[in-house]
Amino acid sequence: MPRIRVQYKLDKEDVPGLVVLAVRWVALSVAMGCFAWGAYTIYDQHTHQEEAETLFQEAESPVRVAPDAPVLAKIKRRVAKLDIPRLGVAGYVEDGLDNKTLRRAIGHAEWSAHAGQDGNVVLAAHRDTFFSGLRGVKLGDIVYLQEAAAKKHRYQVTKVFVVNPEDTWVMQPVANRKMLTMITCYPFSFVGHAPQRLIVQAQLNDDIADTPHRAKAKKRGHRRNRTQI
Repeated sequence: MPRIRVQYKLDKEDVPGLVVLAVRWVALSVAMGCFAWGAYTIYDQHTHQEEAETLFQEAESPVRVAPDAPVLAKIKRRVAKLDIPRLGVAGYVEDGLDNKTLRRAIGHAEWSAHAGQDGNVVLAAHRDTFFSGLRGVKLGDIVYLQEAAAKKHRYQVTKVFVVNPEDTWVMQPVANRKMLTMITCYPFSFVGHAPQRLIVQAQLNDDIADTPHRAKAKKRGHRRNRTQI
């Protein structure tokens, strides 16, 4: 039986259509990749925060969980909890300012002070995740910071300002003061790598009493963020 050979000759008029088709397939592949990465990032952040909550509660509880528990075996790390009730900002804090840590938690500069200590407690987070609520921050806002198995400390916002990325002096230690510095990218609506940094500084003031207004805001904040932390 004779073989039949079919030869297709590409016409110049077909080239634009093939190019458009190829571009569409590439765009679709990129979009699917971005969607998959976004879904993974959200899942990873949620899972990591749940693990941090388990560790935090285990440290707070008088009934200790077995040391070989599956979750606790994976999370041998220092954990603290940040809460700004009026803004609905809440999340668990971990040592490190690298990309991996900031993708999963609020980062704490390891060389800076810890909650309640003399010096400057330096925290950072992305403007579209844990610190998105800082766009509405005001002077006098109350910030709670508590390390696992330790006292909850209360800070009051005293300064809000914007600096350039190279202005690292905001992270420097301070003498004879107990302060908290929160850093996030600015402006919040900027697409891509934001050119500036929003700085929110607060002073330790554990003597502030919770007024009825603050107590209600705190309750609303916990209820609103119960599924986030």
